[in-house]
Amino acid sequence: AGAEPNEGHRICHELQRRGLVNHIITQNVDGLHLRAGSPRDTVLELHGTLRSVTCQNCGTTTERQALQHRLEADNGDWLHVARTGPTEDGAKGKVWPPSKGARPDGDADVASRPDGDTDVPVGLSYADFNMPLCEHCGSDLLKPDVVFFGGSLDKAVRHASLDLVENADRLLVLGKASTLTQNASWSRLAPLALTL
Repeated sequence: AGAEPNEGHRICHELQRRGLVNHIITQNVDGLHLRAGSPRDTVLELHGTLRSVTCQNCGTTTERQALQHRLEADNGDWLHVARTGPTEDGAKGKVWPPSKGARPDGDADVASRPDGDTDVPVGLSYADFNMPLCEHCGSDLLKPDVVFFGGSLDKAVRHASLDLVENADRLLVLGKASTLTQNASWSRLAPLALTL
């Protein structure tokens, strides 16, 4: 969404371009390796992606951006408050949280209370919020295609990552990936592992 590839993403892409790195296995769900130029078929996103949403009822997948457009179209009042802040006309009392407008991904950029929650601005009600539904089956059980904390990796993705590592003649591990339990054994699988 609003994040941009950083120097690390660009270096990984440059290593690929030079033929020094064949594949990237990432825990990130932001797609920044792809935006930095790495080809889709060379990036394995272990924890999924925020680019798509899947119906938990029928399995239909929707692009996240398309869902965002539907969400905005069906919730104009909410979107207006998120982007401009609540107006005082008709509002009784102090509105919490003060809106900071919208982030680049279209989500509301609002302050939160110390416990992490936010309050619904005065004049809006959850009853007026329209949840987007699956366009195939009508279910409201939509989930981003990511592995949430405590969840399990998709079996096919896990096997693909292990195959890539087992068949690598070298393994370059960047960041904190080597400290996480599911990935800790990777450095033992490759004949030559360099962890930075």
